[in-house]
Amino acid sequence: MGKMFVGIKGWLSSITEELNDDSEASATHQDLSLRLKLRGLVKAALQEEEIRHAMAELGVDRDRTYDMTSRQLDKILEEAPDEHKKYRLAFDDYSTALESSLRSASSNPTREVLLSRSKQGCLIGAALLIIGLMLGFWLDFAGTIIMAIGLTVFLLSAALFGANHARATIFGQYFSFRATNNPYHRLMVSARAQLINAVVDRNLIVPILRQSINQARRDRLGQKFAVQDSRGLSDLHESAYRVPTGVSQELSELLDQLSGGSIGIAGPRGAGKSSLMRIHCEVRNSRATADVRCMVSAPVDYVAREFVLLLFAMLCRSVSQRFSHRHAPTSRRTVGRKLEYFAVETIAFVILISLFDSLLWIGLYADVPIVISIVFLLIGGWMNLSIVTGEIVRLVRRGRNSRKDRYLRRIAQRNLARVRYLQTQSTSWSGSIKTSLNLPVSLGFDAQRSHGVSRAEQPLSYPEIVREFRVFARTVSQHVNDRGGRVTIGVDELDKIGSAEQAEKFLNEIKSIFGIPQVYFLITVSDDALTAFERRGFQLRDAFDSSFDEILRVELLSYEESRRLLYRRVIGLTEPYVAFCHALSAGLARDLIRTARYVIRAANLHSEFARTCSSAVRVDIHRKARALSQLPAVKDNARLLLQLHKIESGQHEGQPLSQLLHEILQSVGSEAEQVLALRRQFATYIYFGMTLQDIFNEDLDEHQVEAAADNSSGLCAFDMLARTRSAMGINSEFAWQLISDCRRVWNLETCDSPFA
Repeated sequence: MGKMFVGIKGWLSSITEELNDDSEASATHQDLSLRLKLRGLVKAALQEEEIRHAMAELGVDRDRTYDMTSRQLDKILEEAPDEHKKYRLAFDDYSTALESSLRSASSNPTREVLLSRSKQGCLIGAALLIIGLMLGFWLDFAGTIIMAIGLTVFLLSAALFGANHARATIFGQYFSFRATNNPYHRLMVSARAQLINAVVDRNLIVPILRQSINQARRDRLGQKFAVQDSRGLSDLHESAYRVPTGVSQELSELLDQLSGGSIGIAGPRGAGKSSLMRIHCEVRNSRATADVRCMVSAPVDYVAREFVLLLFAMLCRSVSQRFSHRHAPTSRRTVGRKLEYFAVETIAFVILISLFDSLLWIGLYADVPIVISIVFLLIGGWMNLSIVTGEIVRLVRRGRNSRKDRYLRRIAQRNLARVRYLQTQSTSWSGSIKTSLNLPVSLGFDAQRSHGVSRAEQPLSYPEIVREFRVFARTVSQHVNDRGGRVTIGVDELDKIGSAEQAEKFLNEIKSIFGIPQVYFLITVSDDALTAFERRGFQLRDAFDSSFDEILRVELLSYEESRRLLYRRVIGLTEPYVAFCHALSAGLARDLIRTARYVIRAANLHSEFARTCSSAVRVDIHRKARALSQLPAVKDNARLLLQLHKIESGQHEGQPLSQLLHEILQSVGSEAEQVLALRRQFATYIYFGMTLQDIFNEDLDEHQVEAAADNSSGLCAFDMLARTRSAMGINSEFAWQLISDCRRVWNLETCDSPFA
C-alpha cells in the first residue's frame, strides 16, 4: 500500500511539474501525454548499465542528466523525421478541429436557449420531485409517479445543462472527442503511438543521454581520458547516431516542396552522402509509415538496360515486402499491445451488453413507471448501436485498405516475374474419325487436345522496360500518396563511376525513368556534377542540368557537429580529444569515426593526451608514406623511396617532425617535376602533422580549448585546422599557406614554403 501511495504521489508530482513548465510551441509542450511517455523512456534508459557506469565513473549527477535530456525531447523526436512529421500533421489537424468545435459550440445561438431551458427543466424536475415526496404520504401510487417524472426531468435537464456548458470549455471538447472516438483524435493518438514506437525501436534515447553526460562533465575541457565503452563507434551507418545537419533539413524541406523529381546529392567522399540518402531511402520493416523505399548502388561497369531492370526488380520487392502482412512487426511489445487492446475492447463490450440486458429487463418486467423504462431502453440501445456502428466502420475501412494492399502486392509480384522472363503459351488440338462397328460405313470418333505453358528467359526491349517501370511506379505512388506516404528511390555511388563522361552518359541513358509524379529519386553525384549544375546558363545544357531538379551539397562537418556526433556515440572523450579527431579527419564523418577508434585504442595504451595525439599523427604519416611508395614515379626515384622506407620502418620515431620535414625538403628542385610534386605534397602533410603535435600537447589548457572552439567570429580555430587538412586534396601550395596561417593563430613559428 505504501509503494502504491508513493507511486501515485510521484505520478501526480510529475504531472504538476509538466503543468508548471513554461508553455512552448514544441510538440512535447503541447502534448502532455507525449511528454510524460518520453520522460518515462528517459528514466528507463538511465537504468542501463552503460549509462549508470558512466555517470558513476565521471561523477555526473543523475538528476542533472535527466533534466538536460528532458530539455532535448524535441530533438529526440526529430531523429524519427517521418513519424514526427506524420504526428505533427495529425496533431495540428486535431488541434484545429478542437478549436473549431470549441468556437462553434461557444457561438452557437441555440446554446443559450438550451442552457435556459435546462435550468428551467431542473427547477421543474426539482419541484415535481418535492411534490411527489409530499404526496407520497397520502397518495402512494400518484406520489411515486410524480416523483419518478420529476427525477427523470431533473436528471435529463441537468445532463443537458452540463453537456452544453462543458462543450464551451476546452476540457469538455477534449473529453467529447475521446468519448465519441473523433477521427481527428483517433489519428492523432495513432500517430503518437507510432512515434513512440519509433523512438523505442531505434533506441534514440541512449545517444542523447550520452551527449548529456558528456556535456555535464565538469572536466569536459580537460585532457583526462575516461572512455570505458566505445560500442557506439562500431557501426558507421547506425541510424540512432545520425547527427542532424543543415543539408538534411534542406533535403527534407525540398522533398515536401516537390511533387516528385530527381535530386542529386554531391560532396566529397566520406562526407556522409550515403548516410543522408539512407535516412530517406533505407527500407524499414516498420508499418508506422506508408512510404515505399528502395536503394541500389550504381555499377562501375554499367549497362543502362540491365541497371533499370535491377531497379525495377528492387522496387517490386520493396512493394511486395511493404504490403505483405508477413512482414508486420511481431515483437513481444506489439503482440502485448494488440492482446491488451483486444481484451479491453472485449470486456467493455461485454459490460455494455450486460448493462443493456439489465436495462431491458428492468424496462419490460420490473414494476417501474413507463417513462423510466423508455429512458433505459433509449440509453442502452444508443450505446450498443454506437459500438456496433463503430466496429463495422473500422472493419470496413481495414478491409478496404487490406484489399488495396493485396492488389498492389499482386501487381508487384507479377511485374517481378515479367522482369525475369516472358510467358509463352502453346495450345494444340487434333481429332480423327474411325469405325469399329459392323456397319456399311465404319464410323468412330477419337479426339485429343493438349495445352502447355513454357517459360523462357527472353529480354524485354529497353523502351518496354522503361514504360513498364513508369506505369508500375505511378500506380504505387498513387496508392502510397493516398495513405500519406511517398515513393523514394536511391541510387548510390554514382560518383564512383570511372569518369565524369561515363557518369554523364549513364545519366543520359537512365533519365527516361525520372519525372514520375510523386516518385522521388535521390542520386549521389560528384562535385564535378555540382559544378556543372551551378554553371547552367553559361553553357549548353549538359546531362546533369537536364537530369536533376536540384543538387544539394553535403559539406564537411563543423567542429560543433563533430563534437555532437562523437558525444552521441561514446562517453568519456573530452573536447581536446574531439578537436584532435576533428582536425585530423578534416571534418569527414567516416574518417572522424575511424580516427576516434584509433585515438581510443592509443589512449588506452599511453594514457597521456600528448602521446596519444603524437602517436595518431605519426601513424597517419606512416600510412601516407606507404601509399606514396607504391606509385610508379616514386619507385623510379631511389632517394625518395629510401626516405619513405625509413619512415615506414620507424627509423624516425625518436626524431621530431621538424627534422623529418627538413630531410624531405632537402632535394626539392633537383628531381623530375612529377616526383617533385609528390615530395612537396608529402612535405605539406608532414608540416600539417607537425602543427597538430605543436597544438595538441600538454600545454593545451581549458582556456585555449574554449577560445579555439568559439565560433562567434564565424570560423573557430579547430575548424581552420580541419579545412587545412581538406585543402591538401585540392592544392598543396594553397594548403601550405593555410597551415602557416593556422600556426600564426596559435602563435607558432612558420616554415618557409618549398613552393616559393
